[in-house]
Amino acid sequence: MAKSNPGTGMLCFLLGVTVGGVLALLFAPASGEETREKLRQTAEDGREYVETKRKEFRRKAEELSEKGKEVRRRAEDAIGKGRKAVNDLKDKGSDLVSHVI
Repeated sequence: MAKSNPGTGMLCFLLGVTVGGVLALLFAPASGEETREKLRQTAEDGREYVETKRKEFRRKAEELSEKGKEVRRRAEDAIGKGRKAVNDLKDKGSDLVSHVI
């Protein structure tokens, strides 16, 4: 499954808002005040959408950051255990060689 690009969705939304606003102006028989109110509402809806997406993006970024920290911690633990195992084997090998010689 392909992952969607958040920027593409935002661009499509903003394009839709713009096209919708222009079409509303062209085809809706409304007074100037009504038209301005519709445009204000459309702009407000757009701002709310962008703010919601910004918060979602920030939350996901924070989650990924925490997951990254956990992966790093686990990797550092595994590396430490691996180094200890290698050193233990090296010591055992040295002990065996000293007993043989």
